Amino acid sequence: MHPLLDGYLAFLTDGSIPDGVFAADVILDMNVPAWRFQVQGVAALRESRLVAGGVWDVHQGPVTLTADGFVVETSYDSVEAGVPMYTRSVNLVTVHDGRIARVVHYCTGPWDPATRDRQAREAPMLATPLGAASPARVLVGGVANVLGGSQRGPEVGHDLGQEPGHVHL
Repeated sequence: MHPLLDGYLAFLTDGSIPDGVFAADVILDMNVPAWRFQVQGVAALRESRLVAGGVWDVHQGPVTLTADGFVVETSYDSVEAGVPMYTRSVNLVTVHDGRIARVVHYCTGPWDPATRDRQAREAPMLATPLGAASPARVLVGGVANVLGGSQRGPEVGHDLGQEPGHVHL
């Protein structure tokens, strides 16, 4: 895996801030059901995650490279007041000078077991769920350089069985 992606997933898991992953003035734009807030700086970023509480079992889904960073789909399991919860999110990550400079996080909010059961009954999914086995994926060209801080866009990303530009790191 790549250090920026790994570091971001570690942050989601428990609020840890690995060295060299986030810019000092990183901005988090958090979008949750019926609310939105922003924080700036590493300390505020960490505090925003710690306030959410607990350690989450984070599952990385597909990663799509952008000209200045990446988008990663995530899901995570947590426990709130003894109740297992499930949450899905899309994370738009901007990289500048080799560090994460901005994160726009869109979150479904937590689903309790009853909500998950209702969703499964009323709107069964057609795609593979996050965290499940997926086809083998490969990186070709300068993809890793984008996540390493290069300001150029991805040359070629190829996911076997998927569309070009859609990669799993």
